[in-house]
Amino acid sequence: MKSSLLNTIIKLSFLTLLTLTLCACSIFNVNSTKQETQTTQAPQKQEYSQEAKDSFALAYALWETEDNCSDPEQAIALLNKVIQLEPNYAEAYLWRGLALSELTKWEEAFDDITKAIRLDPSAMNYAYRGLVSMHSGNTIGAQRDLDESIRINPHQHRAYNFRGTLNVLLEKVEAACEDFNKACLNGDCGGLNLAKEAGHCL
Repeated sequence: MKSSLLNTIIKLSFLTLLTLTLCACSIFNVNSTKQETQTTQAPQKQEYSQEAKDSFALAYALWETEDNCSDPEQAIALLNKVIQLEPNYAEAYLWRGLALSELTKWEEAFDDITKAIRLDPSAMNYAYRGLVSMHSGNTIGAQRDLDESIRINPHQHRAYNFRGTLNVLLEKVEAACEDFNKACLNGDCGGLNLAKEAGHCL
């Protein structure tokens, strides 16, 4: 019994550390996200009002100097304004969802990222919704979204790392290591390095 409890604690500690590290390396890698956003937006290019773009930039800046959002509530307030001005601003829904997830408001975060997906069904958006689903305990939904992210873009390193974390949670260690290796091949070795340190992968 003690051994089983210890193993559970170790696994949860690893998952917590892994998720936090992957969020720092993947979700909040601003330069990478900016580049990917430019290549994964919906085909129709929309022009937004300058006021909406300015408010979005102020919210986005809250992620530029931190590994997470320095002020989620302020980010949400700014993004509320963006969405009020431009209801079809997909990135505003995504980042508001991420800010809500910082406050562990998983259901609201899921709803926002779902709206982002309806406006822009990109690999990145599916990856983030998968992460939120995993945090909220919806492993089936997380698996579905992460698989879809990879189907859309087989080089989506975030999705591989997040799915690897999900596989660790589901005790599918071999599948997890395969995903972490694929993420590493696509430029993000954070998950693989942590998994190796924890003794999960060779």
